[in-house]
Amino acid sequence: IMLHIRSIPALSDNYFWLLTEHPLTKHSLEAEQSSESGQATIQENTYQGTQQGTQQKTQPPSPQDAYIIDPGDGEAVLHVLQQYHLRLVGILITHRHYDNVDGIHFLIEQCATATNPIPVYGPKTPAIPQVTHPVYEGDVVSYLAKVG
Repeated sequence: IMLHIRSIPALSDNYFWLLTEHPLTKHSLEAEQSSESGQATIQENTYQGTQQGTQQKTQPPSPQDAYIIDPGDGEAVLHVLQQYHLRLVGILITHRHYDNVDGIHFLIEQCATATNPIPVYGPKTPAIPQVTHPVYEGDVVSYLAKVG
């Protein structure tokens, strides 16, 4: 599998790496800049015309799976996940600094479900209690594999 990498700018002088199997496209999602808040808002196009001139509701595209590396700002990551219709399936942590770990709890709260728990891969240390899958030098993590 080839990985597609996108940087997510955050925290004024930092960025996080987003990994996906396919290049990112917005599918039927369109980001519009809100003049009031300065925040990008998401709008879904869920209707399309048919030959009879009526409208038929269509389903949004299936989300693509994604991993995030060192999410120090969960809101910045969540915005990109929503913008590109991505499903977070794993978090990788390289070390414990606030700009690497502060977004973990927020992302798990926002993205994890009973059918899509979010594994957190990282060093085994009491300093990063969110790690659910400790990794050690030489370990291999299968991308997009359902790990329980």
